[in-house]
Amino acid sequence: MAEISLGERELFLVDLIVKTKFASSKSEARRLVAQGGVKINGVVQRDPQALITPAKGMVLQAGKRRFVAIA
Repeated sequence: MAEISLGERELFLVDLIVKTKFASSKSEARRLVAQGGVKINGVVQRDPQALITPAKGMVLQAGKRRFVAIA
């Protein structure tokens, strides 16, 4: 599984998706969230404006086969 290191303390879910390159734009990230295709640690995320605090070991999943761990 790929790992990514983030310097931010808190960021919006759509910004996190764009930073991990699971979406090329914020609009695409919002659509992915609206369709139920984003999970953090196995929990489906429904709010694109949710504030996420990245923690070591957190796993972000987009779709069925794209995973990244936060380092």
